[in-house]
Amino acid sequence: MPSRDDSPQSVVPDIPGRPPPDSLTRTRAPEDQQGLGGQQALVARSRVKQLASVGEIDRRAIELSVKWFEPAARISIFVIYFWFGILKALGLSPATPLAQALTSHTIGMQYFNTSFKSLAVFECALGILFLIPTPAITRASVVLVVIHLGIVSSPLVLVANVAWIHPLVPTLEGQYIIKDLAILALAVGIMAQRQPLPDR
Repeated sequence: MPSRDDSPQSVVPDIPGRPPPDSLTRTRAPEDQQGLGGQQALVARSRVKQLASVGEIDRRAIELSVKWFEPAARISIFVIYFWFGILKALGLSPATPLAQALTSHTIGMQYFNTSFKSLAVFECALGILFLIPTPAITRASVVLVVIHLGIVSSPLVLVANVAWIHPLVPTLEGQYIIKDLAILALAVGIMAQRQPLPDR
């Protein structure tokens, strides 16, 4: 009785130019792996390109900010000071009641018209000074801004009933004053662009 090992087996005939069946089985997995690796490489390169483009946009935005900060800051301060100064000179400023309360509490209402008109001229002149970028005028302008903000911020303390509803809850007039912190920040930023005076 023939053993199981002696049973006839099917033999795949060799065909010229055709690789052995075992080689097909062996090479298929590496090809699949290479295809997956190629896709991963494409995804990685795509991410690198995206990061590079974002970095380039960020770099360009910073360059433009550095270039245009000072002109934009100067124009902004000019618009605020000159515009609001003109409104005071024409008697159209919404800050008039606040100024009246401060004047009444300090120097007296008999000096209100003179002081308010003087403040209007001062603000218009200060706005114009910020359009002149020479170092000396810039330094003087920043000093004048600090003095001006000290004056116009005094109602937060001297006439608190007008500037505050409750502690840390300003009225509309109080908000009008507090927003001047942004002007101070712009002035400081402009001053930061200056070169220090040489030592003597």
